[in-house]
Amino acid sequence: PTIVRAKDAEASLIGQPLSDRTIVAAAELAVQAAHPIDDVRASADYRTSMIGVLVERALRQLRAGTERGGWPATPILLRSPVTSHQSSVISDQSFVVDHASRITLTLNGAPATLENAAGKTLLR
Repeated sequence: PTIVRAKDAEASLIGQPLSDRTIVAAAELAVQAAHPIDDVRASADYRTSMIGVLVERALRQLRAGTERGGWPATPILLRSPVTSHQSSVISDQSFVVDHASRITLTLNGAPATLENAAGKTLLR
């Protein structure tokens, strides 16, 4: 997928209340900005119609304050949670990870240590 900004839709929302009329107009402008393709997963017509539907849903959720309604209560983070005795910075010291470095982590709830794993991917 290619992300395309719907600049006319964005501009139509600036300084406007999120009324039903404003939301529908912005959705129509978003549809006009996109030029989806046909492929085996979906037709261009379907994708075009979904742009309007999704923009309307998103703006209505923003208006209602429910845009985070489907988010998990405790999302998985890419860093440790901050506790009361920590700052938001995990460490102010830099360190070097080389191929001989040990990686310690929690895997499926159990502690695990990986030797010589730095620089590896799931593909090798």
